[in-house]
Amino acid sequence: MFFEQLHSLSETEFRFRIGHTITFPIHLHRSFEYFGQISGSTEVCIGEKKYILGAGDAVLIFPFEPHSYQAQLGGEF
Repeated sequence: MFFEQLHSLSETEFRFRIGHTITFPIHLHRSFEYFGQISGSTEVCIGEKKYILGAGDAVLIFPFEPHSYQAQLGGEF
């Protein structure tokens, strides 16, 4: 996952994170967020739509777009 850390325009305040599972309640950012699924699956809700990401899938979340993540059993991003 690549996202804006501190909500500013500084290029040093972006964060890249790799982990085993992710469950994150609905939230939004002031910048783009890229989420790439390495293995397993994750349910991603963007606005009112739900998507199941599998290995090799990715989404790009636009600024101020409400979204959430729910790891599926055995999911890894």
